[in-house]
Amino acid sequence: HNIKIPVEYKLAPGQIDDGINIDLPLEILNQFDENNLDYLVPGILEEKITVLLKSLPKHIRKALVPVPETAKECASNINNKKISLKKNLAAYLYKTRLLEIKDEDWSESILPEYLKINFRVIDHDKNIIGESRDLNSLKQNFAEQSEQAFNRTIDSVLDDEEITGWNFGDLPVEKQIMVNGNQLTVYPSLIEEEERVYVHAFDRQETADYYLKFGLRALFKLSIPKEIKYLRKNLTKLDKLTLLYASFGNKDELIDSIVNLVIDETFLYEKKLIRKHERFMAMLEHGKPGLLPNAEHICNLLEQIFLLYQRVVSRLSEPDMSVQTHAVHDIEEQLEYLLYPGFIDDVPLKYLSEYPRYLESIIKRIEKLKYSAEKDRKNTLLLQDHWNHIKKLVDNAYETDSFTDLLNEYRWMIEELRISLFTQEMKTKMPVSIKRLDKLKETMQKVNQL
Repeated sequence: HNIKIPVEYKLAPGQIDDGINIDLPLEILNQFDENNLDYLVPGILEEKITVLLKSLPKHIRKALVPVPETAKECASNINNKKISLKKNLAAYLYKTRLLEIKDEDWSESILPEYLKINFRVIDHDKNIIGESRDLNSLKQNFAEQSEQAFNRTIDSVLDDEEITGWNFGDLPVEKQIMVNGNQLTVYPSLIEEEERVYVHAFDRQETADYYLKFGLRALFKLSIPKEIKYLRKNLTKLDKLTLLYASFGNKDELIDSIVNLVIDETFLYEKKLIRKHERFMAMLEHGKPGLLPNAEHICNLLEQIFLLYQRVVSRLSEPDMSVQTHAVHDIEEQLEYLLYPGFIDDVPLKYLSEYPRYLESIIKRIEKLKYSAEKDRKNTLLLQDHWNHIKKLVDNAYETDSFTDLLNEYRWMIEELRISLFTQEMKTKMPVSIKRLDKLKETMQKVNQL
């Protein structure tokens, strides 16, 4: 983040400061990402990876020989520095070799001390007030002090005060402030906490952008309280939707999810986030007439989705399905990744709008099983590799908050492939085939997409 941090190397075996030492200012200790620092210093990264790969169980390690060459390949290709080195390595090796590596497969203790960074926390006067090779322990020990110091620093940039409307001018993408003689870049944003909105700054643009969407959503709600109150009380078919949603959440959760989706589709449909007062007011004025029509459309869509889902679940439980174990298992997994608690908040409307087709395809597939079970079994096996791959990638993306447009394309193309394989009479949204998914998977591997 453009901060100049003193790095010291000492050859002092057995001493606490043997190897690499990095001084971290107290003011921004809590904002430092240990995952980033996993990759320092570049000159020893390959050696560090080599040691980690050698720590893996033998059955995994055999697929990585010669380990030094694999380590060199990994060091050159892992680009996502936002996640830990071990998680990054596991994701990369899964993408390139389909090796499943669990957290417990790694042995951190095998790393010699000189390959672990010794973090030294310094106060405003540059005195060392704590040091350890475990950054998380330092964060815990100095959490309160660091938060107080960081907030004092942020106060010089933005007043972290509650707002009820856009009365703070334009919101810059970044601002520069001085900390301990260093120029520090902070990223202004909006945050929402318990329906209250604040102007706040973060140490990363990605984090600021992530929270900005939710802050903007909350600010739009605050700007039209009467309309939101009316909307919450007059959602189309709410009682029916509540019953249909019961297996996923309660009425209040459903209302919140619908209102959030309505706000997003009414005011926040543009990819570029709003940072200017003039643009916010224009979107507010332009979007208000669309609130109720958008809400009605979303409620009708959800009703259709839930009713189709019930038909699928009911059909799966019928006696004649007990012999179709391969299909039942596959369909149940498909449903788990389509409908789950919170899916209305997670899935963009453009994909949610395709759910009725996906569910209708499942119903047609079930009906065909009585005379084409063997063909269904073959098609299930045909898509299994891609389906297993996508489940892993989606789980990784949720865990590391690293969804990308390419991953979304891959994830939703598999649903189109299911339609193509099991219900050819239905139309797909785009040309789709195993070869196209193979090509997309290969593209993702080349660009190291999670």
